[in-house]
Amino acid sequence: RRFQVHARKAVRGAGFDPADNRSIPPLRPDWVGRLTEDFPEVDFVLNGGIQTVAEIKELLGDQGRYPKLSGTMLGRATVRDPWEFACIDAELYGAENPQTTRRKVLALYGAYADEQEAKELANGYQGVRRVLLKPLQNLFLGEYNGKSWRRFLDACVVEEPWKAKPLGEFLVFSSEGLLL
Repeated sequence: RRFQVHARKAVRGAGFDPADNRSIPPLRPDWVGRLTEDFPEVDFVLNGGIQTVAEIKELLGDQGRYPKLSGTMLGRATVRDPWEFACIDAELYGAENPQTTRRKVLALYGAYADEQEAKELANGYQGVRRVLLKPLQNLFLGEYNGKSWRRFLDACVVEEPWKAKPLGEFLVFSSEGLLL
């Protein structure tokens, strides 16, 4: 059996909205750690508040704070800073990292995006480009001209000549021009 535990007490009422519930009640990973000790036959996965690969390493494994913890779940952190997690398999499991640069990721993603865009447009879905570009918004977070990259991605949805071109054709080229 496996349980994913969000280690934060949700507060209903008292003027708390969902955003408040993600930040005001304190995270309690020690609750999940205690569950792993009390129920060793059950797999527990910690969900909530993890922001970096270093935090995951601190929690998991024989040397981690909670050695019996089966895993962690990531959500908003991967959207906010996707490149932080590009090396996660290498860091946690010693696996080779096949994508060593953001531009390699863009080349592969561009080909994937072109395929998906063609498929969705054939089915009549016109908003697919914005959906496909959303995961790339923060790929250059904290880098020189990262804000220009985000503005460029927005332009790819609404402005000529970008909105008429296949994504794979210009993502890598444009990232080199903007981010060098």
